Amino acid sequence: MERVTEVRAAAERLLLQARDIRADSRRIEAAGRRIRHDLAAQRERLRAGCFAIRLRRAERGWGESAWL
Repeated sequence: MERVTEVRAAAERLLLQARDIRADSRRIEAAGRRIRHDLAAQRERLRAGCFAIRLRRAERGWGESAWL
């Protein structure tokens, strides 16, 4: 009877660990989505900045080849 109690306690611990692991996985997945979103936004800002620089160079008549 004591062995049954030990096995049940071990099973309960494993279930709690599995629940914690799933919760950690969800948090990590959410953090990954936030990071991907932030990187996409940074990429768009960088593209806009590069476009603005190229436009200014063209307006000044320097041409892109002078700086690239």
